[in-house]
Amino acid sequence: IRSFDAAGSASLWSPESAPILSGSLDDIATIASVSNYPNPFDSRKEKTYITYLLKQDSIVTITIFDLFGFKVNEMSYAPGQEGGKFGSNTVEWDGADSGGNKVSKGGYIAVIQAKGDKVITVKRKIGLIH
Repeated sequence: IRSFDAAGSASLWSPESAPILSGSLDDIATIASVSNYPNPFDSRKEKTYITYLLKQDSIVTITIFDLFGFKVNEMSYAPGQEGGKFGSNTVEWDGADSGGNKVSKGGYIAVIQAKGDKVITVKRKIGLIH
């Protein structure tokens, strides 16, 4: 959680709380509850945080594409490390390409692939504004 003052300046993010799971992870696929916040986001001021639940430690690859289908950036996470661990995961994208250069405003597609007992791919639309 964070707040904005009347000038539009953002506060720091509040500390991440421990996830609480109601139900059983056996009821979900390899990856579930994929979202990102904020969306759209202003890469000059903030990052977007991609969150998801994993049924087990998994290899996770997040590939960002522009709307023409060109690969902008790719992030990979090993099983058990942050981004590929059992339970709740949060990773960030700062709006930069693989060379570290900020990309232009517009629409992007995040393809999140988790390889556990099954391979599941989820797609998210991400808006970038400035």
